Amino acid sequence: MNNSIKQALGQFNIDENATIQHIKQNSHNMQTWEVEGRYFLKLFSAGYSKAERIVRLNTLLRRENIPVAHYHRTNIGNICACVDGNYYTLADKLPGTPDIQLYGRDKKDAEKSVYDAGKNLAKLHLALKKLDGQIEAWDNNIMDELHGWILTEIRTKQIPVNQEVIDYCISFCDLYKRLPRQLIHRDPHFGNFLWENGKITGILDFDLTQINSRVFDIYYAFGPCKEHFDDWLRLRSYFFFGYHEISPISRDEMSAYPYMTVLFELLWVAFCSMRNKEDKPVEEAVNHLHWMYSMRGELEILDSQLPAAGK
Repeated sequence: MNNSIKQALGQFNIDENATIQHIKQNSHNMQTWEVEGRYFLKLFSAGYSKAERIVRLNTLLRRENIPVAHYHRTNIGNICACVDGNYYTLADKLPGTPDIQLYGRDKKDAEKSVYDAGKNLAKLHLALKKLDGQIEAWDNNIMDELHGWILTEIRTKQIPVNQEVIDYCISFCDLYKRLPRQLIHRDPHFGNFLWENGKITGILDFDLTQINSRVFDIYYAFGPCKEHFDDWLRLRSYFFFGYHEISPISRDEMSAYPYMTVLFELLWVAFCSMRNKEDKPVEEAVNHLHWMYSMRGELEILDSQLPAAGK
């Protein structure tokens, strides 16, 4: 254990001889350690405001009965420990494990998992909606991203994306403007849901929270699986029904889903291009984008089948 970690733990009244394990460093350069199998210590090198925002968000969500982490204060009452200009937070480790293996398992069990995930994402969105104006967050417009860094990257690198795919994404603009906007999670993939004994026990990682259309989260939570497409379509309907049961999905939001699906795949192509020096990951992303675009009719047909989807 390095001296900075010892000092940070000491400010939370945790013994310097505590057992710790470095578990990850994400793309935003935030490192996390598991402490004594009971806590997570997270380093925020970007500054205090980022740490304060996440602690405050989780605290407010807990008041809305959302299963998120409890954050501890230091021995002098601060929300994070400061060591050498870096900030550390300490949160309880939530019970449960991610349930990310949805294919090749018991059919009914998988259906229940995605149905429950849909319900819990809807409950999270309702809680986040109550926090509008209470949490500072980036007000993101994905169409601005499209006409900004995404198309700039694709055109500058001459990535072979069919023009009709780009035109399809651009045509989403008017519908996107009509979608209701609110605070969203932005990264609610199944690895950020914890399950125990068949129930969701935790929702993790609010580092990317922003203001956007909630359709972004609905897509991102259960995006398409090419290898198991038929099973994915079936399971996705359970996810939608779970969500819709708690918070009705409007017709505009349902119509937006295929566009958001293709647009995110286009975003992923540009992101892969920026992050990878090799051509293969980008080529694979382009192929997946073109396949997803070719399947957009399947998405539109199923989206229109959701009953009583609002007005």
